[in-house]
Amino acid sequence: MNLLQSLFGPPMPSVNAAELNEKLKAPKRPLVVDVRQPEEFRTGHITSAKLIPLGELSRRMKDLPKDKEIVCVCATGSRSRSATKMLLRAGYNAINMKGGMMSWSGNGFTTKCKNQKLRSLYFGVFDSYNLRNLCDLRIMVPPLHNHG
Repeated sequence: MNLLQSLFGPPMPSVNAAELNEKLKAPKRPLVVDVRQPEEFRTGHITSAKLIPLGELSRRMKDLPKDKEIVCVCATGSRSRSATKMLLRAGYNAINMKGGMMSWSGNGFTTKCKNQKLRSLYFGVFDSYNLRNLCDLRIMVPPLHNHG
C-alpha cells in the first residue's frame, strides 16, 4: 500500500461518461442514481436514472439493491463522489461517474428532459450554438450577444 492509500484509503471506483454509456448498452445494466436536486434533474438526466438527491440518500438507501452495480451521477462529479462514498461504506457496489452530467452532455450522449417548457424557450439559442443537448441548461449557458 502506498502512502496516499494509507492516508486516504483505496481509490474511488469510477467510470467516465463514455464507459457508463457502454455499460448502459449491456444486458446487465447498472442502476444510475442521480443525486442532484429535482429542478436540476428536470432540466436533463440520463434516461434510466433514478433521482435521489444527496440530502435524502442516507434515508432512502434501503430502497436500493445491494446485488446490483450502482453508478452515482451529479452535475460535475462532486456530489456523486460523496454519494459513492456513502454507499460503499454501507456495503453497496457503487461507482462514481467522473465529470457528471457536464461530461455526459459534453460527449453528446442522450438525456431525457422533463421540462419541455424550458427546452422550448431555449431551443433557438442552443441550436444556434450547434449543441447536441438542448435540455440541460446548467451545462452551458451561452453568453448574451447584442445582435443589434
